[in-house]
Amino acid sequence: MLGILLIPLCLLIVYAVATAAGESRLIVRILMGAYAFRLLFLIIIRDVQWFTHEAGGDSVGYEMLAGLVCEYWDRNGMSYVTADQIWQVGPTTLPINLFALIMYANGGDTRAGCTAVIAMMACFTCLNFVRLARELGADPKVAERVMLCILFMPSFTMYTSDMYKDGLVVFCVIGAVGGAVRLARKFTMFDFVLGSLCLVAVWGVRYYLVFACVAPLVIGLAGFGGKSVVRPILVSAIAPVVLLMMVSYTQILQEAQESATVAFDFSYGWRAQLEGHRGGSAVEFDDGGDPTGALPQKLMYTLFAPFPWMTGSLGLNLGKVDTLLFYYFMYRAGVAAKRLFVVDKALLLTVLAFVAPMTLIYAMSVSNIGLVLRQRMPVVVMVMLLATMSWPKRETESVEGAVDEPVPDEAPPVATANAKVEEPIAAR
Repeated sequence: MLGILLIPLCLLIVYAVATAAGESRLIVRILMGAYAFRLLFLIIIRDVQWFTHEAGGDSVGYEMLAGLVCEYWDRNGMSYVTADQIWQVGPTTLPINLFALIMYANGGDTRAGCTAVIAMMACFTCLNFVRLARELGADPKVAERVMLCILFMPSFTMYTSDMYKDGLVVFCVIGAVGGAVRLARKFTMFDFVLGSLCLVAVWGVRYYLVFACVAPLVIGLAGFGGKSVVRPILVSAIAPVVLLMMVSYTQILQEAQESATVAFDFSYGWRAQLEGHRGGSAVEFDDGGDPTGALPQKLMYTLFAPFPWMTGSLGLNLGKVDTLLFYYFMYRAGVAAKRLFVVDKALLLTVLAFVAPMTLIYAMSVSNIGLVLRQRMPVVVMVMLLATMSWPKRETESVEGAVDEPVPDEAPPVATANAKVEEPIAAR
């Protein structure tokens, strides 16, 4: 029953949040339409063979794991389940526990209820995007059009129309990095708390992204380029102390190293190789088993694959649409970066502090084009945010659509045919 109720409830929440944020009717309707489209798309998404192996995908696995968590709760009571209780859960604990909670409250499986929450998160991500772009000085119309591109990109639509974790991943990452960007401009407790909560949530959805999100948050807290002189000094003094305490009293470095090793081993594991033999999207590099080996080639695949000439599954070919859009927005982001290097180095540094290390992390473990297409979505969104600032901001338009021009206090005298034009005194 809860699963059915969640569909209109999440739609109502999207409407309420967008309206409370002061968005126009058009933006509210677009977000509600995108939400409804995802729930309708859910009806057929598992019946189409998007990938080389079979119809369906990771969403089936997440649904099964959420069912295992529900069974565990029936026997042991409710608690946050990790790999210590059910080893199959692995490090991606938040989506599975969230899906399990919805299913447990529903009294059984509810794909529609779980997808409703993911679709809502996708709408919130785009709402956060368009508001952030406007705050940073992008032209409002440009920001809205780019938001529309994100909202209906084939891969983003596909992975937020079923029980995938990617909607949560992008929501949390953009929340954390977006909060860092806002903090760099002006410190508010709301942005700090929200950014910190999103950062904590990132560990539960894609753990290794935390290490790429910390740098923008520190830069944001320091407020480099802002009016305050105290903030950069304070953060520069406190950050090393906090880092030293974390290294001394926690196992964060060990966990980071283990996580990196697991990611690299998995990327070169038997699953990737088996998919490659089946004609899937797996790729091999002559790197001698070294994550940094053949790095230029890996970076090319991470940023530019799937290439237009590649053949493969329906999902891979749809991914080419996303990739072609990414090519264009990378160019626009380059134009914006040249301008921001002169006018707003702090903003440019904050965005690049996420995009650059994240791209490098993905490149060192790339082994599957389809997986990279999903993984790089947060990077794509941040590049598109940067790209919105490459277009000049237009003047406010009047109701008729004409650009308002300043009206002089006095009309200049009309010169007649016999009138002599007086030269300014300075020119005589």
